Amino acid sequence: MATARKSTKKVAAKTSTRAKAVSKLQAQATPRKAASAAGKRTTHKTPSVESVARKIVRVTKNPGQLKLADLYSESCSSIEPGPGEPVVGLEGLEQKLAFWTSIVEQQTWKARNVWIKGNTIAIQWDADLKFKDGRSVAFEEVAVHEVRGGKIVAERYYYDPSVLTPPPEEVAPEPPVKTRRTGPDPTPPAGSPPLDPIDL
Repeated sequence: MATARKSTKKVAAKTSTRAKAVSKLQAQATPRKAASAAGKRTTHKTPSVESVARKIVRVTKNPGQLKLADLYSESCSSIEPGPGEPVVGLEGLEQKLAFWTSIVEQQTWKARNVWIKGNTIAIQWDADLKFKDGRSVAFEEVAVHEVRGGKIVAERYYYDPSVLTPPPEEVAPEPPVKTRRTGPDPTPPAGSPPLDPIDL
């Protein structure tokens, strides 16, 4: 009987020792897991092309949310229709955006279609634009964006630039110049006899 009690005590002691060891190992492992989970959270994951497309649509509909550095690479290029040179770099895009906001009073954009193939996004846009000169324009364009590393590296816009051009100012014709006569009209009325120089 005493032997059975001793062996039960030994088994209980061993079990208790094992439980303590396991608990100690778990306690040591837990901070590692937490640190590794925290490390995963801080690791920057490159946004997918689809998420970049969603961001383009979101910030175009709400231009106040646009932060160029979040969406574009440092050396990005942007090409508009017409004879102008491409805009290059974030500084060039800032100037382009500043010019646009200086001429547009209100803008409402709607993405009619969005296509993604490889690293390219194409968006068909409809917009209602109200310019600061009082014009209202229904505008359509297709924007093509090339994405690398989760940011736009190049973009091209396709639209009819004449839609954005203000109409030429109409110049009112000048009124005829009235001259004042200081003496009698030397021209005889129609049907009167010719003047003799002696009468003058």
